[in-house]
Amino acid sequence: MIDLSIPLKDKDNKNVDLSKFTSYLSSAVAEIKYESGGVGHTVATNPITMTVNSDFTFELRDEVSENQENKTLHKVTWLLNNSFHEMSNIELSADIYGDVSWQDELVEKSAGEFTFDADKKKLTWKINQMPISQDINYFKFGLLLNSENPTQTNLTSKISIKAHDNITGQDITLSNNGIGL
Repeated sequence: MIDLSIPLKDKDNKNVDLSKFTSYLSSAVAEIKYESGGVGHTVATNPITMTVNSDFTFELRDEVSENQENKTLHKVTWLLNNSFHEMSNIELSADIYGDVSWQDELVEKSAGEFTFDADKKKLTWKINQMPISQDINYFKFGLLLNSENPTQTNLTSKISIKAHDNITGQDITLSNNGIGL
């Protein structure tokens, strides 16, 4: 099984308005045309049925500055976008690396609950429901580097994103490279 994501485009290579879909199933046929020995040939696949899941996306923002003690501060934003199907059971998680302090006073969120396990250095954000009427959700937080390790190259692990498309019944899994140093 191959799990593949492709943008839907019209014949002029413009994004398709997903709200015009009356079903979440689509079909496609791949066709290859070639010439051999001066004779044209066409090979086509059988129709391929595809599920059109929601346009659920993740964006990572990292604003780096220094505090009064010349320590590096990362103001991080996790941003979710979705406008096609209602989503549920959304969970984002990442491991935090290095000698860092969680900056609770910088936390802002639009929905859901988060946990930061300081001992395991594990951050998790969960949202039960994301209706299409709320097309953006965000979680902002801060990480202060107490000491810098010259051999450390990453502040976080890859960010794991899981969600359930309530219309298609399928789970969507995304990942992001995380925050480098």
